[in-house]
Amino acid sequence: MSQSLPRSPQSDGQHWGMVLCHPLPLAAVLLMAVNDHWLKGSVVPSALTGKLSDIAGVFFFPVLLMAVFHGVAVLLRGRPIRWPHSPLVVVFVTGVGFALANLWQPFNRVLEAVWMTKVMDPSDLLALPCVVLSWLWMTRQHEKWIC
Repeated sequence: MSQSLPRSPQSDGQHWGMVLCHPLPLAAVLLMAVNDHWLKGSVVPSALTGKLSDIAGVFFFPVLLMAVFHGVAVLLRGRPIRWPHSPLVVVFVTGVGFALANLWQPFNRVLEAVWMTKVMDPSDLLALPCVVLSWLWMTRQHEKWIC
């Protein structure tokens, strides 16, 4: 008689962080890396390179937040949180945070003190529709968030 092992979050081949390895989030990270390390400061106009980083970052950041959210849940609870609205929440948080970082100096200063320097540029808000694309992609990938 075979003794079954307790089921771990990774036992079915799924892991809370696997979504980050999907080609679309990886492409967003690759775009940010290529843009920040090779395109910025080259012959490519800075207005374009700035927007490329914003677009890729606004798409990727909610996916990263979602993976961290579920990873922490698995770590603390031993299982993920099954909440279908979590993609909407991380997209909303990302969109509001991005808008505040570009429009409100006090928030921008806090962000700079805690994490990074963010030049305030209201035209960066043109990248905000990418949070909707991120939400649409995450809702299609939702089953992968459930480990």
